[in-house]
Amino acid sequence: MVAAGGVAYFGSSVDGKVTALDVESAAVKWEFYTEGPIRMAPAVWKGKVYVGGDDGYLYCLDASSGKLLWKLQAAPGDDLVLGNEKMISKWPIRGGLAIKDGVVYFVAGIWPTEQVLLYAVDANTGKLKWKNDQSGSLKIDQPHNATAESGVAGQGYLVVTDKHIIVPTGRAVPACFDRETGAYKYFHLARHGKRGGGRTVGVGEYFMHDRMLFDAKTGSQCSGYSGNLTVVTPEGVATAGSSSLSYSTMSLQTRKDRRGRQSTSMGLSRQWGVEFAGVKDSLIAAGDKIIGGGDGVIKICDMTSQKVVWETKQVKGRICGLLYSNGALLASSDAGILYCFSAAEAPVKRLEPKTVVQFDHMAQANKLASEIVEKSKMTKGYCLDLGCGDGSLAYALTQKTDLYIVAVESDEKLVAKARRQLDKAGVYGARVIVLHRDLKSTDLPNYFANLIVSQKQMLAGKELNSPEALRCQSPYGGVLCSRGVEKISCRERGGLKGAGSWTHQYADSSNSLCSDDALVKGKLTVLWYRDVDIANSNRHYRGPSPLSVKGLLIHMGSNEIVALNAYNGHEVWRTKAEGLLDYLNGFGVSVTGGMCCVGDDKIFVRHHQKCLVIDLFTGKIESELAVPGEKGGHWGYLAYSDGLLYGSSGDKDKAMVGYRKYDKVVKDVYTLSESKSLFAYDLAAKKMVWQVKADKSFRHNAIAIDGKNVYVIDREFAGHKMVSRRQPKKPDASHALGVLKAFDKKTGKLAWKNEKDIFGTVLVAADGHQSLVMGYQHTYLKLDSELRDKLAVFDTDSGRLRWSNKSSARSRAVIHKDKVIHGNLIWDLKSGASVKCRFSQGYGCGNTSASRDMILFRSGTVGYVDLVKDRDKVQYFGGVRSGCFINIIPAGGIVLAPDFTDPCSCSYLNKTWFALQPLVNTK
Repeated sequence: MVAAGGVAYFGSSVDGKVTALDVESAAVKWEFYTEGPIRMAPAVWKGKVYVGGDDGYLYCLDASSGKLLWKLQAAPGDDLVLGNEKMISKWPIRGGLAIKDGVVYFVAGIWPTEQVLLYAVDANTGKLKWKNDQSGSLKIDQPHNATAESGVAGQGYLVVTDKHIIVPTGRAVPACFDRETGAYKYFHLARHGKRGGGRTVGVGEYFMHDRMLFDAKTGSQCSGYSGNLTVVTPEGVATAGSSSLSYSTMSLQTRKDRRGRQSTSMGLSRQWGVEFAGVKDSLIAAGDKIIGGGDGVIKICDMTSQKVVWETKQVKGRICGLLYSNGALLASSDAGILYCFSAAEAPVKRLEPKTVVQFDHMAQANKLASEIVEKSKMTKGYCLDLGCGDGSLAYALTQKTDLYIVAVESDEKLVAKARRQLDKAGVYGARVIVLHRDLKSTDLPNYFANLIVSQKQMLAGKELNSPEALRCQSPYGGVLCSRGVEKISCRERGGLKGAGSWTHQYADSSNSLCSDDALVKGKLTVLWYRDVDIANSNRHYRGPSPLSVKGLLIHMGSNEIVALNAYNGHEVWRTKAEGLLDYLNGFGVSVTGGMCCVGDDKIFVRHHQKCLVIDLFTGKIESELAVPGEKGGHWGYLAYSDGLLYGSSGDKDKAMVGYRKYDKVVKDVYTLSESKSLFAYDLAAKKMVWQVKADKSFRHNAIAIDGKNVYVIDREFAGHKMVSRRQPKKPDASHALGVLKAFDKKTGKLAWKNEKDIFGTVLVAADGHQSLVMGYQHTYLKLDSELRDKLAVFDTDSGRLRWSNKSSARSRAVIHKDKVIHGNLIWDLKSGASVKCRFSQGYGCGNTSASRDMILFRSGTVGYVDLVKDRDKVQYFGGVRSGCFINIIPAGGIVLAPDFTDPCSCSYLNKTWFALQPLVNTK
């Protein structure tokens, strides 16, 4: 929000509209529609208003009339994605505008790998002065000094000094560019791996960011300060923290380090302070006043008297924007309310509520909407209206469903009309967005639409057979409705041919860590991203991996399970399950084994002593299963295969307790890693089919199932002594070797056993290749029985050892076709022959996941290798980190990555849920 000449100018992140408001009368002077949310304030210069939006365009408007003077497409392409549940450009303008000496500076793009562009354009003409489009593909060190191909992302208001452009990058420290040429100067990401986020403020040739003063020339830290909010005045700097406001001046200061060495640098000298509680969201200076806003509060401090002279708590929501103009104080809140305060007495002005308007085809649209809902049964998710006309049908659908409607129209006059009508009706932006596009080439993302209609086609009584509509239709249930001469017909889309699934903690019941997906290959690009409000456990607890099947992404939080549409991120259902992740108790599934699996359109979840049976499509808990044949038993292992549910009876006498700083011990919750028996349960018959008891103990990670057998290691209880980063130099002498056993999966009959040198704690079956891999579970937090120097492969028909090799990989073994991958080592399953491969994985806790053509892992940022085209080259999707175990999975023809990094403070640029798709499929 900015002001000039008694007029306030602001943009909306809901409807993408720029509004000019007379400050004195609250009268709207003009409005201008963009094609995406506006998340950064406009800028005003010499009678012109400049605004950059999520549609990837920079607009220059006449300040008095709102007339478009010129616009510049900053995005390098027209591709759209779903970002935070809005249809936006793949390259939104989030690097907020700064104008100096008649030049506008701004940044488009927030994902380094997708390209980030820093612009300098003439403020009068929009003519390009220079552009830097190379700063998103820098090979630089990430937090933990892991080198990766990533770079800068523009997120925050730019700071322009005489020589430099300081670009905030989201959760990391700002980057610096040469103002004259746009040349990249520095981005000290690794140096400040735990610092970043918040506002950036310029002070001469210095800048302030995240409680630290930096030298703009070098990016070096000068000194620290308190407070998250900063504002600069002609005489000094004001900073506000959680409870106080401080005022300081800048001066050169001499300091001594821990070794007594002296150095001189710029610093802040505190002059005075005052109590300023509640001011956490916004801070501005106006004359001799400092004005701050927070949740439900606004305060004004007089700098002369150093006292709070005014405050109000009569505001709703967090005050995120403040503006002082012509004696009036304007404040905007995240509740969608704009407030105006004035010292002069004035009548209270209220904005009139939106009123329903009559569209040209309302009667027909209402009838069509009713029939569409009745036949499609689609009331939630995203709807595409391909040829929306004046918006009548789109509006009618908002009244009968909860759909968010992306309306597309090629006629520019109809676009303008639809926007005005829908805005007057109070649904524009919040429920409907209207885009001006060629109906045959919309640039909308693949697969996003749960429902597709066309007002134009339906009113004309024509079938909708558009290839563009089919491309946008969501797999696994997306519905396309069209109307012939008499009635509406619906076509439902099935699954994608070649798309795979991820049904267990390690992909499947064989623990292969490799989905059967054949579509994920080549270079990856963003499909959607969003935040999901769900509490997760500490990332070091190694929480359960996400699952994906039949177009759904299933994720388990601390007290609930959520299912999203895998292709657009829309939340399909959410089911409460209190204390769901209590069983982790600081250890996680890397020690206890998977806790959730999918089969026969059911989700099976280990929840304390029970196994929950949940409907895959509705989230309804259908039943709770106790451990069969054992009163008060504790469910341990969990898997599903070929119609049977496999479980184990956990041995609570061998339950684990909390460890070090992760010692949240939940009473009456047994964190189990081993069990005393294994069973198969028939869900249809509601009875146990077979059960086998361990001679010693069954470790959950050492149970694997293929198409024929269930394989286990029967071994002495390992004990629960934990180690951290350091690896034992030799095997735990107290942990005796075990027996490898194979049981017929249908009958439980012993097929064979091998008692010779059974050392492992992990089993992985190579279904279809008669091979069983034995190894260890090496993670950051692990039991001291886990070693990482040996891998063995057995024949599953006889139990005979085929081969064994040394391996020091920090990852579980992955079965990829007829190969076993361990870190960056690859062997032939049958012969043990080494397969040449030279890719190198950088630092990163976590684990490898794979599909038929690709493996993915953390390598600083997200790294992946195309195993078919170039198995020696690591590609990157930068700006974001994966979780500490398994949260990136290839399934459904795409790559899914719910955020599981809480409470990580590493300065990766973005923290979000996201989905990637093969770039080759985007057009």
